[in-house]
Amino acid sequence: MDGLRLMHVPLAILLTWPRVATANECLSKYTKTDVCAYAKKMQTEMAPALPMLISSNISVRSIIAIGPRIVFNATWAQTDAEVDAKLLAAGVSRPVYVQKIDEMTKNYVCRAEELSAFVRLGGEIQYTYTTVDNFPVANPLVALCP
Repeated sequence: MDGLRLMHVPLAILLTWPRVATANECLSKYTKTDVCAYAKKMQTEMAPALPMLISSNISVRSIIAIGPRIVFNATWAQTDAEVDAKLLAAGVSRPVYVQKIDEMTKNYVCRAEELSAFVRLGGEIQYTYTTVDNFPVANPLVALCP
């Protein structure tokens, strides 16, 4: 079981590995705002408040600014086995569940004033959800808000 958990660590690192942002990537097409600087500012301001409970069973543990993207690393207060058992009991497949998480995350981001403003400027918001025993659940990316 520990070997399986360790296999997921490189994936999580790859998803959040810093990359060099180009000038074109950082400037908003609409206002010429430096979205990368704004992402870094959000990270700096939010990090001291972490960990932060965002629902009854999900806690944001860290925030990373990667170019124009803000990545929130969130942990569910359930093990992977508990998630699987709940899905089995509900008759829901994991891909359907992940799609629902993607939709819920987009709805949340696009309703939150500061997050949606950031996305509308050209930024991206990503959540990496893992279980309490460190198994990946979903990695929704919001790059567009209506």
